[in-house]
Amino acid sequence: MDAIVARARKGSADPAKDSRALAAWAPLNSRLEKMTAELSALASAGKRQALMEASEMIQELKVALFAAGEVRAQGKISESRMKKKLDEIQMML
Repeated sequence: MDAIVARARKGSADPAKDSRALAAWAPLNSRLEKMTAELSALASAGKRQALMEASEMIQELKVALFAAGEVRAQGKISESRMKKKLDEIQMML
């Protein structure tokens, strides 16, 4: 919630920075959404748990990219960590 407030207060002070952040975040988010949509109803609890963890990670990445400096993401998160997590899930599916 703090990230949303910080983002709203800050507005779009640096549109170029926002564009770079969106360019980094959007493809990862789309990939996660696609995996989630394609998940079989018979998928194992492990697969569902992995997708749930990735969903939390993508939100933390969003905080790290868009509200950096004002709100800290919980845990270590980066584009490369997110890509690695999505690759692991892809191998499970």
